[in-house]
Amino acid sequence: MSAQAKAFTRRLLPITLSQAAGLLCGVAGIKISSHLIPPETYGAYGIFLTFTPLGIWVTHAGLIKFVLRHWAASPDRAGLLREVRRAALKKLPLLAVLAFAAAWFVPGMSGRSISGHVWLFVWLFAGAALMSASQIAETALQAAREHWRDFVASATGSLTRTFAPLLAFAALEGAMNALPFGFAVHTVVFALVAWLLMGSGRHGHVFGSGKTQRFVAPKAPDSSAQGRACETLGNGDIKSGAPKGRDKWMNDADMMLRPFRALFSKPIFPRSRRLDLGLTNSTPLACKQLTAIYDGPLFVMLAVSAWILMSVNRWIVAGFFGGEAAGFFTLAGNVAVIVTGILGGIFMQYWQPVFFAMPADSAEERRVLARRVDAVALGYAVCGLAGVAALHVIFPRLIGILISANYTGSLAMIAPAGCFGVAMITGQFFHAMLLAVHKERSCATADLSGAAVLVAGGILAAALGGEAWFLRWLLVTPLVPWVVNRTLARRAI
Repeated sequence: MSAQAKAFTRRLLPITLSQAAGLLCGVAGIKISSHLIPPETYGAYGIFLTFTPLGIWVTHAGLIKFVLRHWAASPDRAGLLREVRRAALKKLPLLAVLAFAAAWFVPGMSGRSISGHVWLFVWLFAGAALMSASQIAETALQAAREHWRDFVASATGSLTRTFAPLLAFAALEGAMNALPFGFAVHTVVFALVAWLLMGSGRHGHVFGSGKTQRFVAPKAPDSSAQGRACETLGNGDIKSGAPKGRDKWMNDADMMLRPFRALFSKPIFPRSRRLDLGLTNSTPLACKQLTAIYDGPLFVMLAVSAWILMSVNRWIVAGFFGGEAAGFFTLAGNVAVIVTGILGGIFMQYWQPVFFAMPADSAEERRVLARRVDAVALGYAVCGLAGVAALHVIFPRLIGILISANYTGSLAMIAPAGCFGVAMITGQFFHAMLLAVHKERSCATADLSGAAVLVAGGILAAALGGEAWFLRWLLVTPLVPWVVNRTLARRAI
C-alpha cells in the first residue's frame, strides 16, 4: 500500500467519517426539530445551548488546550492526566456559579418558577461539566492521532446530541425543561464513551504505538534530571523530552479493527477494580507538566472571547429581533454548520497536528510554517464559502421536505450564519500557528482583537440598521480574520 493510501486510511478517512456521522445526524435533527419544536421554544433552547460550553470555553479551556498541545509528546501521560484531573475538579465550583447565573438568562425554559430555574441549573451544570470531561478525553485521542477511536467517540456524541433532546421533548410532551434534560443525558453518555475509549487505549499500549511504552522517571529531582525530563521554555511552556520519531503504523485492516479490538480484548474493570485512566499512581516526573500559563487566566480570557463569538449572534437576534427570530437564526446556524463546522473539523483535525510537528526554531522555519497555515486557512475559507453558497441555493427547495414551513423565515439567515462560521474557524488556524511556535501569550492580542471587531460590528449593525444590516454585516465577516488575526499573528512570530 502506498504512503498516501496509508495516510488516508490512518488519518483522513476516520476524520471524514466522524464528520459524515455528524452531517447525517445534523440533517436528521433539522428535519425532526423543525416539525416537532415551535420556533420560540427552539430559540430558547438555542440560548440554553450557548451556555453549555461554559466549561469548555471558560473554566476548563486552558486545561483542554494544554492536553491538545502536550499530550502527544508527554513522557508521562498518566501523570499529565492526574494533574489535569486535579485542576479540573478545582474549577467545578466556579463552573457551578457561572451555570447558576446563566440559568436565569434562558428565556422561557424554566417555566418562570424557582423550581424550574433550579432544574435548569442542574441540567446546565451537569451538561457543562460533562462536556468538559468528554472534551479532555477526545482532545487526548486527537492529539495522539488515535483517529479511529476518536471516530467512535465523535459518532456517539453526534447521535446522542441530536436525538436525546428530541426524544426527551417527545416523551415529556413538550415540557419546558425537556430539551435541557435530554442534553444532559447526551453529555453523560458521551463522557462515558470518550473516557472508556481513552482508557482502553492504555490497556496494552500507549496512544500512537502498538506496544507498551514506559518512560523511566529520574531517581532524584536534581537539576540534570529535570533537564532530561522536560525543558522549560522562556514563556513558561513545557517542551517534552520524550523520544521522537515517525510512528510505525499497522497495516490497513489492523488499523480498521484496532479501536474495537482494544475495547473488548481487555476486561472493563482490571484488578484494581477501576479503569486505568491516568488516575492511578505512576512514577512521577521530576517536573510538573501543567504550567501556570495553561492553568491560569490567559486561556480562560481567550476562551471567553471564543465562546462569546459562538453565542453572540443568537443573543443579538433574541435581544433586538425577538424570540421567534432567534428560533429562525438557531435553525439557520444548525443548517450552516453542516458545511462550516464539518469542514472545519476535517481541516483542523488533519492539519493541527502537522503544524505542531513542524520545526519552528529559526526565522526561516517559522516563515515556512506561516505559509503553510495561510494555504490551509485559504483552502478552508474557499471550500467553506462555496459550501455556504450551495446551501443558500439548495435549502429553499427543501421547505416542506426537510424543513417545516414554520421555519421559512430562517432561509434568509443561512448564508449570513454560514459566513460568520467561516470567519470564526479561519481565525483558529492563526491561533494554532501561534501555539505551534510557542507564542501562547501572543494569542491574546490576535484572538481578542478579531473577536472585538466581530462582536462590535454585529451589535452596531443590529442597533443602527436593524435585521437587514445585521445580516449584511455577517456576510462580510470572513474578511475579518485575514485583516486582523493574521496580521497580528504574523507580527508576533
